[in-house]
Amino acid sequence: MSNAGSGTIGAKKEAQDNERVSLGSKRVIWERVFYAFALSGPYCSYERYGQLVLAQTTTLALLRALLTAHTELQGALPNSTFAEALADTSLNLHQSLIQDDNAEIASSFAKARVGGSPYGRGEYFAALKNRDFFGIGDTLGLLLASLSDEIDYNTISAEEFGEIARTSSWNLLAGHYHREEFLKGMEEAESRGLPITSPDNSKLLLLKYFSKRKYWSFWREWYQGFLDGNPMDRELQRRVALIEDPIWESGPGAVAKEIERIRAEYLLEKVPLAEKVEFNPKTAKFFVTPIEVEKPDLLGATLAQVEDALEDVLASASNGLHDNAREVRALRRVFTKYGNNPQQIEMGFVGVHKGLVRQILNDELPPSEENLALQDALEEGARAIRATHPDVAENRKILTEQAIRELPEGAKEQLEEALPILVEISEFELAEEWQHDIPQLINDATLPLPSGAPPLPGADETTRIFSRAAKIALHLKIKDVVNRITESTTVKAGALILLIEQLVKLGLSLF
Repeated sequence: MSNAGSGTIGAKKEAQDNERVSLGSKRVIWERVFYAFALSGPYCSYERYGQLVLAQTTTLALLRALLTAHTELQGALPNSTFAEALADTSLNLHQSLIQDDNAEIASSFAKARVGGSPYGRGEYFAALKNRDFFGIGDTLGLLLASLSDEIDYNTISAEEFGEIARTSSWNLLAGHYHREEFLKGMEEAESRGLPITSPDNSKLLLLKYFSKRKYWSFWREWYQGFLDGNPMDRELQRRVALIEDPIWESGPGAVAKEIERIRAEYLLEKVPLAEKVEFNPKTAKFFVTPIEVEKPDLLGATLAQVEDALEDVLASASNGLHDNAREVRALRRVFTKYGNNPQQIEMGFVGVHKGLVRQILNDELPPSEENLALQDALEEGARAIRATHPDVAENRKILTEQAIRELPEGAKEQLEEALPILVEISEFELAEEWQHDIPQLINDATLPLPSGAPPLPGADETTRIFSRAAKIALHLKIKDVVNRITESTTVKAGALILLIEQLVKLGLSLF
């Protein structure tokens, strides 16, 4: 290799190393600001200024900046849309710091206009005693400026912004008036096996602030995820960062509604079903409409083939299945209720096929000719449906790639409480399916498997429950739908919206 070639490779490697160091440094800056804001909340600690609190618009701007910066630091997709979001976030934060909060803390922020830029304010805040209150936003502004190519202040480079942010962030956290108490609380929580966000740790003032209004619930969950070592889904964070400026400018309530819409649509991508959930204004209830059957004759023949194979199995007790077996009941339901619903038929066939394979492998059922013939008929039937219904085939591909997690603590009770309300707002057939799927999901997710493996929710029941909940969540964005339900049922509007929001959150935690 020539010296020139060797030098090029060496220079490239050095540039990559420098880039990694720079990225690591910026992540440390972000963490310092994140923890400083968790400890301070939007409150002023400096006695001279009394019990001042940042305006909600400024608090929201800080949260937006934290989320957007984190998304960029984790490797957001390099596109112009996100670059614009980063620049818009920086501008929004800058405006909030020098304009929106003047009514509440004018005397302090009058001095903060030094130079009219984060650079000038950064030097001012570096020496300010109560920098833990006023310096958080400016340090974030400096970090955003170091991340974006679209932000320019008087020819100051991104590297210079990053260096100022590094110094400022160190001062923020190292001298924070709650730092020592917080570290002590962390040690105590760890020794007792509790998360650091447990109620016992009273030094997280931001979490206390979030508890005052429902529209801060997403931000509490987002913050708590990092603090407890279980960060929120990265793609969900990216989508929130891309919320458009007019919604951010409308305040935390508008942002909260948009986040719930984003969550519902994101969940639908994870648990697709080739069906529509529609609202009947006459009955004030929801119902399901299946997709159109592409080849009715083929579908009818497929059902008949599986039904014949099932009858052959049941003709001999030695095959191990009986009329009350779960697999038999599932297929009976397919034959009698879902004859015109390709999605439900395919899911039913796949679910029973998996059950048969598992039981035969575990010697719970004999590998008899009839059992194997039923297994083959189910597999061929599911393939035939996917071959003639592309939406069903695509959904199966997505579901196959998904890994369903265990039900989190409290989910069983949450589902049990949701069931009667879901039944009340659903027409007969959908109500029956809630009554089947929710108990089945709870049963699958709580009873141990014969193999000793951890119990997991059934894929098809889980998909139906949370796909339908997400579709209902989108319907509830229409005020007339909510009003019609509350007029015709005993369900309260607030309770219904909260219930469906919680189900969407639970669904996203499983997929």
